Parts: sequence; structure tokens; C-alpha cells
Amino acid sequence: MTHGAICCSIVGPLWVQVVAGWVRCGGMVERGIAREIVVSAHEATHAVVSVLLGMPFEYVTLDDEDIGPHVQPIDNGPRPIAFYKGGSCCDAVRGMCQACGNEEARAESCIIVSISGSIGMQATGCPDFGYGHQADKQYVERVCDIAFAETGAAANRRVQRLLARALELLKGEGARVSAVGRELRAHRRLTMADVQQILDENACDRDDLS
Repeated sequence: MTHGAICCSIVGPLWVQVVAGWVRCGGMVERGIAREIVVSAHEATHAVVSVLLGMPFEYVTLDDEDIGPHVQPIDNGPRPIAFYKGGSCCDAVRGMCQACGNEEARAESCIIVSISGSIGMQATGCPDFGYGHQADKQYVERVCDIAFAETGAAANRRVQRLLARALELLKGEGARVSAVGRELRAHRRLTMADVQQILDENACDRDDLS
């Protein structure tokens, strides 16, 4: 699966074209500051997309001595979906049952949250410093395998479709994600309620791209 390559080759150019208002690295920026912007943009975008999709998390942090910057989810572990595993509740002939439909929506939301970090990172215009790609890629691969029984080309097709949804979801959200990133750099840790409040306070700052 080429999730990392997708984010590098597709997300960056598309995102620069469709989104205005992001805090970008222009001119000469000290490396440490540039990396801080990249990391905060990556994690802030994860957090904002989690809020937009209603995926609960405890907090987003830039400071964790054990695992580094991250969003701490409440429930994002991949779960098998019976429809894709030959379960007794539903199949391709009978169609997907409501329970499996709900699980499919949850799993796809988890993937969208995961791939969104690279969208925010690319939007800064800074070098990515190799940050975040591998962990997000591995998580997406696990969700595709466990939830959908998909690997390789099949998984990549799903990721590309969900990448388009992530881009659409974030279209116009540059200023609000940047506001969350600024607050994250200032306070180092924000709860989900904090992120929601920042989004609400900046509701009028959505980029008008219509």
C-alpha cells in the first residue's frame, strides 16, 4: 500500500490549490521553528478532523516523553466488520446490515482522521522532516486489513477514495486549523472540548472558496 506516497505526491499540490489561509513557512525559517509548525499542523489537523467527524479523543499534545506528539483517542481500535469477513448477518447478496454499516462508517472515519495529518503538514509549505508518515500509514493499513479484509491495491483504492473525502472535509478549514495549531503551540496540550471551542470561536473565519 502506498499511503505515504499518496500523501506526498497528491495531497500537497491539491491542497495548496484549494485551501487558503493556512500558516505557511515562507522565506528563511529556523529549522526548529519550522519543525514545530509542521508537527503542530499535523496534530492539529488530526484533532480538527476528529471533531468534525465526531470521533472522540481525550487530548492532543505536543509534549509526551514516552511517545511524542499525538492525539489520544478514546476508541479508534480497528474492529472486524462481518460484512467483509463473511459474517452471518449480511453479505454482498443480501446487502449490508445497519450494524455493519455503522462499523464501516466508523472505520472509514478513523482512516480519514489518520490521513488528514499529512494534509495539514503539507499545507504549511515546510519540509515534512519525515514526521508522522510511518505511524499513520501503519495504522491505516491495520484498519484496512482488520476492518475490511483489504491489503495492497484494494486497500489503496479505499484510501484514495477517503483521501478525496478528507480534502473535501477540510476545504475551507485552513484558518480554523491554523488557529488550533497556534493554540496548541502556545499551550502544548488541548482537550477535545478546547479544540471544539477554538473552532466555534473561529467559525466566521472559514475560508470562502465557493
